[in-house]
Amino acid sequence: MNINSLLHLLHHHLLQVPDGVTVLMSASRSSYSKQDRVFQFSMEFPVPSYLVALVAGELQHVDVGPRSVLLPALVSEYPGTAAS
Repeated sequence: MNINSLLHLLHHHLLQVPDGVTVLMSASRSSYSKQDRVFQFSMEFPVPSYLVALVAGELQHVDVGPRSVLLPALVSEYPGTAAS
């Protein structure tokens, strides 16, 4: 067995959060239940464990392109933008 294959993983997460909390993850969001506040994420191909990221909180964003957003901490660095 190749040692590199031991350092990569697939991951699936089911997270229930309080009202007002949003979850982002370095994986595809496969489902979301607004009523139950449940986020489900899946990573369908192996990635190194150091590339797994998760953030949860009262997040706001500014759309800056078709696939790009800024989170509030960065918004102040870009004049002319305002959190939505």
